[in-house]
Amino acid sequence: MPGCALSQTKKKQIQSELQEEAITQAVQLCKEEEKKLANERTSMRAICYKVEEEWKQKRKYVRVSRDTVHWQLQGGRSSHQFNMETNSWLTKEEEDNHSAQLGCYWSSSLDSNHGCAVNANTHQEWFKLLEETIETYQIEQDCLWAADETGFQPGGGVKERVLGPAGAKIQHQQHDGNCENSVPMEKNYHQP
Repeated sequence: MPGCALSQTKKKQIQSELQEEAITQAVQLCKEEEKKLANERTSMRAICYKVEEEWKQKRKYVRVSRDTVHWQLQGGRSSHQFNMETNSWLTKEEEDNHSAQLGCYWSSSLDSNHGCAVNANTHQEWFKLLEETIETYQIEQDCLWAADETGFQPGGGVKERVLGPAGAKIQHQQHDGNCENSVPMEKNYHQP
């Protein structure tokens, strides 16, 4: 999508894919070198350096670790492959098709009873009701207090990574449990 900045997560993903491609290239070169006579072979370290330099000429800066190449020659998986197979929620095709519409966020705890109230209509009605109440009872500005205070629910501090619409600020996680809302307050003790 030209003209749109990529998210930091997407940039890291692209860099990881480029590095994986470079490591695969180094593994292939090492396999070709194994077919040569022992005294004609290029060292694995030299192959890794050569691949890094080729990618640098393409203006792509990747690090090709000799240990990672050796591990893959022995039949091991890279951390990128492992993460794609075990930790990925979407397939590569789904990511490519929907990455502009989806974002990854940390969830914020919200009690199930209050979760139903989080919508634009309820938000608008609340402020309409607040404004009417202030006007009806002629409440002065200096008498409004604690409207911006926030508290915490003792049983709801669990956070996890969730998918949501791209560009959202927060994703609420609904849960059942303690509905008590505690507000920490400082207490000053004055001795006469």
